[in-house]
Amino acid sequence: MNSELEKRIREAREKRDTAIRIKKKLDSVKKDLSQSTQRKMELAVILEKERRDVENLKHLSLANVFATIMGNKDEKLDKEQQEYLAARVEYETSQRVEQELLKQLKSLSSQMES
Repeated sequence: MNSELEKRIREAREKRDTAIRIKKKLDSVKKDLSQSTQRKMELAVILEKERRDVENLKHLSLANVFATIMGNKDEKLDKEQQEYLAARVEYETSQRVEQELLKQLKSLSSQMES
């Protein structure tokens, strides 16, 4: 009888300790997700700016005319395209990180419910 009670107490403690660990991890993932979402929004703004820079050099615009007159249009276009691609890679990476964090959040939430 006494060992049965001890076993139940030990199991209850283990469950409590597991719930505490999961809760800490859940809080950490929520914080990381919030930061990741904020960073993704910042990167979206940068990505759009870089896309516009490339478009301005490709189409008739003041930047295009100025670069053509200065004779460095191709160099500027290459530079802007590289900046755009770098911003795109960073943005897509942030999307993947966010998706992974969402999966972790979902998994941890379901563990908390168990």
